[in-house]
Amino acid sequence: MDVSLYFESLTQEINSLKNRVRNFTDSPHWLTDGEWKESVLRAIIKRHLPGSIKIGRGFVVNSNNSSKQIDVLLYDDNKPILFSDGDLVFITSDAVKGIIEVKSKVSNSNLLDTLNKLSVITF
Repeated sequence: MDVSLYFESLTQEINSLKNRVRNFTDSPHWLTDGEWKESVLRAIIKRHLPGSIKIGRGFVVNSNNSSKQIDVLLYDDNKPILFSDGDLVFITSDAVKGIIEVKSKVSNSNLLDTLNKLSVITF
């Protein structure tokens, strides 16, 4: 058994799907393209989650404010959900199991922006 071949096939699947939507537009529509890539990643991660962990996109809310939009939000399904419609969720910080920000390309400036965005989310 070679588990690395399994992960290699997942990488090939992601690479095959990542630009699929982009092929239908004459000029890139970056928002749609990015949302597609995020949904592909959520679908692949979902296959490997235990039943009590859900995946979506959305916001972490506390008594004072809410986070910025999070691309991939892993949360405990046993905790109360403030709002859920499709894959959009608003949850409290105690439900958060993980957060992922999706970037097609990483530069020093957008990495710093992303880390700052994620660092203000309190758990």
